Amino acid sequence: MGPHSTDEVPEAKEDIRSLSSSHRHTPNLPYMHKVGVPPKQNLFKEFKTTVKETFFADDPLRSFKDQSKSRKFILGIQAIFPILEWGRSYNLTKFRGDLIAGLTIASLCIPQDIGYAKLASLEPQYGLYSSFVPPLIYAFMGSSRDIAIGPVAVVSLLLGSLLRAEIDPTENPAEYLRLAFTATFFAGITQATLGFFRLGFLIDFLSHAAIVGFMGGAAITIALQQLKGFLGIKNFTKETDIISVMHSVWASVHHGWNWQTIVIGATFLGFLLFAKYIGKKNKKFFWVPAIAPLISVILSTFFVYITRADKKGVQIVKHIDKGINPSSASQIYFSGVYLLKGFKIGVVAGLIALTEAVAIGRTFASMKDYQLDGNKEMVALGAMNIVGSMTSCYVATEHLKKANLPRVQFLIVEMSPVTDIDTSGIHALEELHRSLLKRDVKLVLANPGQVVIDKLHASKFADDIGEDKIFLTVGDAEAVAIGRTFASMKDYQLDGNKEMVALGAMNIVGSMTSCYVATSDVRMDSTLQSLHSSDANLVPLLVYAFIGNLKTQLYDRYIFCWTTQATLGFLRQSTHASHGAQFIMNETGRL
Repeated sequence: MGPHSTDEVPEAKEDIRSLSSSHRHTPNLPYMHKVGVPPKQNLFKEFKTTVKETFFADDPLRSFKDQSKSRKFILGIQAIFPILEWGRSYNLTKFRGDLIAGLTIASLCIPQDIGYAKLASLEPQYGLYSSFVPPLIYAFMGSSRDIAIGPVAVVSLLLGSLLRAEIDPTENPAEYLRLAFTATFFAGITQATLGFFRLGFLIDFLSHAAIVGFMGGAAITIALQQLKGFLGIKNFTKETDIISVMHSVWASVHHGWNWQTIVIGATFLGFLLFAKYIGKKNKKFFWVPAIAPLISVILSTFFVYITRADKKGVQIVKHIDKGINPSSASQIYFSGVYLLKGFKIGVVAGLIALTEAVAIGRTFASMKDYQLDGNKEMVALGAMNIVGSMTSCYVATEHLKKANLPRVQFLIVEMSPVTDIDTSGIHALEELHRSLLKRDVKLVLANPGQVVIDKLHASKFADDIGEDKIFLTVGDAEAVAIGRTFASMKDYQLDGNKEMVALGAMNIVGSMTSCYVATSDVRMDSTLQSLHSSDANLVPLLVYAFIGNLKTQLYDRYIFCWTTQATLGFLRQSTHASHGAQFIMNETGRL
């Protein structure tokens, strides 16, 4: 064994030498691993993976894993009724906010729902019914905190046009009403089925262009239909196209228009527009446009009553049945010729209502930073419409609580990834700029490259947005944007150039006193969440106190704070304002 082993050693050494010598020609190149071909999955496994990613991307059953049967039962009930989960943290403060929001929305919904019922060719009480039961069901099963439930203009108009194509509401009002309840029932079944089988992704196949076109067309159609009531025309066309409507309007100009109706309508239309202007001009009066429709209804009713204008041709709502929703389960068509018609109308109305609801719910969820399960929302919407169809309601969905929309004043676009820009890109920026101007939002560019800034100047786009809207860094853009926001709140002028000099001097002194890059940030009270809060050096704050020109008052609702922002390469790590800085600001009232 000994001689055999000694013979193998030289042989092994020779192999090592030959192996190492084979790599001597590439001594400076690192060893590189080759990318192998992944194992090919079989058809069933690939199909299973695709189905899981499509239907169960969020793994809805993960919270049930490794739980006892009793805990699984509780989690299942909470999944169906989210109120059992968030209700435990409900308190008096939240109730007060909900009470104010509820009263505000009720004042807006009462006149709106009467008008929406008219769009659907239904009696006014059915619009009010549809804002009573469905919200109660949604409160137990829904998960969105920021939307209102009830009839909406688009769905009411669509439902009314589809129903009138099958039954004349003036000749057969009872059958028309039954078909409306049947369509509402199947709209709820459609929505709940899509949610239960997790088919919410189908909504994404409705293109944005199609939705915008439909909404725009519906808005025009609604406006045209209101000419009948605005001009006091009694014999009006049942068609919805613009040619038929305008022919009906001008054909009755000499004998069909009622001047008393026009005066009343124009007066209160002007009042509503003025109320909207006040709410937009001064945010303290946000409640004025919300309560204006109810005030219009009360004042117009009182005016018509004391002048007896209804005797002179002014049309009134007349009788509205009192009481809560009566049962309508026996009026739903479960057989006969109208069953299939109700099913088709319900599917279409349910999908349109669902599209609007999911879009609005997701928008508010992203703005308020909480999760919204689209499939659960569909089940909740479906359940409330199923119950609503049995309690004298027609299709209800989510709509905006307009008074709760947050105000965006600046949009900062970080341009460092853009190495070059062509005419199409500049046109896209111009279109974005025009769109933002309509919403009173200012476009701000940060960190554009030399090539990009040259082309922006050559195209005059830099002049359009203003030289003071282009900054070297995002931090500078944030600082000046926040400063101007507070300056507009406190009604004083803020010089952006002086502000940047102050920020520069603050950071120069700060670099000599163990500080790193500092800039401005905002800390808000309980109404708006605080963005940052931790420790920072006070030297930049003291420097800015002497040379900065942004001020805030003691005991103000909004407290302006300063934050340090560390820069490492191209990464920017936010830190938080110190408690000492907040103390100084509270005591001095000026930075």
